Amino acid sequence: MFNIAKRKREKHVQRCYEAKDLWTDLEVAEGARRGHADLRLDRARRLLKHSSMDVTEVALACGFTSPAHFSRAYRLRFDRSG
Repeated sequence: MFNIAKRKREKHVQRCYEAKDLWTDLEVAEGARRGHADLRLDRARRLLKHSSMDVTEVALACGFTSPAHFSRAYRLRFDRSG
């Protein structure tokens, strides 16, 4: 009987560690995704300031699927008014 309870505890601990590892992997992936988006938005900001490109051209040049998507992301990243 003791061996069954011990084995159940071991399995539970193993599942907890696996779940923690999964969450860590997801957090790392999310951080990388955010970092890539920040790079694209920084490039877009530079293009808007230092080129004659309009917003649509900048959005497409920086890999956004539409000007609306770009505008939302840009506002979330740079709008400090809250």
